[in-house]
Amino acid sequence: MQISIDQKSSGEIRKILQQLGANVSKELAVAVNKTVKQTATQAARKLKQVIPVPVKILKKAVLPTSKATPKKLRSGVFLFGGYPIPLRYFGARAKKKGGVSYRQSGPDKGRGSLPNAFIPPRQYRGNVYKRKGKERGPLVQQKGPAPGEYASAGVTATAMATAKEKLPQQIQERIRFLTLKAKGQLKGNQK
Repeated sequence: MQISIDQKSSGEIRKILQQLGANVSKELAVAVNKTVKQTATQAARKLKQVIPVPVKILKKAVLPTSKATPKKLRSGVFLFGGYPIPLRYFGARAKKKGGVSYRQSGPDKGRGSLPNAFIPPRQYRGNVYKRKGKERGPLVQQKGPAPGEYASAGVTATAMATAKEKLPQQIQERIRFLTLKAKGQLKGNQK
């Protein structure tokens, strides 16, 4: 998804920013970059409604494509398909009678169970493992779904709605900041 500012329709905003003595392109680029950051956060929160892991982990799957610059007032948000998320982020817990339970993603809300899995002590950082093959076979880390599998969960629609709402707000915020700066009402070295 791309977020950009149309040069023709931003004439009135440009006049206001020039009256305040600001570099118009720089201020618009700052507004676009802040909007992209907010859009990525909202998309990760929407993704969390489907995948029960912390937003901090899901933010790694919702990436800004590139930063907007004064010459290129365009940036975007990209939903990286990603790699399967380890089960430790799904609230994996060892059960008393063996096995591991974890929060399920998708429409199957609730807890799932892996009967022969286990959580080894400290050095494995709480990851869930299962033996491959025989009793003393190699360990295989158990993982949940990748964030890209849930791209159709309304993430794009949420990102578009957030971008449409937040870009005008960010431009207004930049104008407000510049007027306060021009009046000398700001304290410290703010940009």
